[in-house]
Amino acid sequence: MDTTRKSGRWVSSKLALSAVLVAALSACGKGDSGGDLVQQVRIKTYEQSGELFAELKAMLNTGAMMLAGLDIPIVDRKHPGVILGHFTVSNVFCGKPFCSGSELTVSLSLTKMLDADPAQALLPNGSPLPVGGLAGVPIVSVNAGDSGARIYLGISETVAMLGLALPFREFDQVGSNLPGFNIFLPIDSDEGTRGVAGIFTGSAPGQSGLALFLDFSDKLGSATSLAREGRMSTLAVREPARLSFEERIPDSRSVKKIFKRLNRLDRERTVLHLH
Repeated sequence: MDTTRKSGRWVSSKLALSAVLVAALSACGKGDSGGDLVQQVRIKTYEQSGELFAELKAMLNTGAMMLAGLDIPIVDRKHPGVILGHFTVSNVFCGKPFCSGSELTVSLSLTKMLDADPAQALLPNGSPLPVGGLAGVPIVSVNAGDSGARIYLGISETVAMLGLALPFREFDQVGSNLPGFNIFLPIDSDEGTRGVAGIFTGSAPGQSGLALFLDFSDKLGSATSLAREGRMSTLAVREPARLSFEERIPDSRSVKKIFKRLNRLDRERTVLHLH
């Protein structure tokens, strides 16, 4: 049902999508421009105790809706005693009526993640990730505890991608009526971070929610030390690559239907819970 468009085309569809991401998830934003679903995206890498870490911070504009707060470890499923990182959700308020946002923080040991088994690179609804340029780079996917949140990592000596999918119980009603849709637009970050964010839906519980995927290839920094240690030898691509992010927009009629159901959740000031 999805269509992928080149940037600059299908303006009417983009406006319809803006209605979904702006009105249904009414943003506090900065000034009059608070129309982005995701704002203030930052990724950094750092070394600690001989391990290379990545930290993602992103603010979701959720309008009258609010994400239930949590702080949970990211654990290797095959080795439950190995903690790969932490995932937290904290809520902030912008001082206006029915206006809130949720800050997501993912801290991840890239060193330990490289030991995890590659997974099938799919969204929770079974659709391919909206990311290109990863040919030959295995994707590692792990869950954040039992929350249903899924973290994706694709890394080599030349590219690095970090993704996060958040399936919400309250979005199940959207997906059960409008399954199999993906709405993704590029992220325009003040910090220069490239990526894509949007909505995915599926017919089964846990298959509908929000997702974002980011490029942090320019922040690999000391990842070369991992290569020297042989930790990335199986992940290296043969030629330098550049990640691309796919814009996905369904037909305008479907977008309006999705908007209508999301807007209802917004009017009810729904608290969103991860599966």
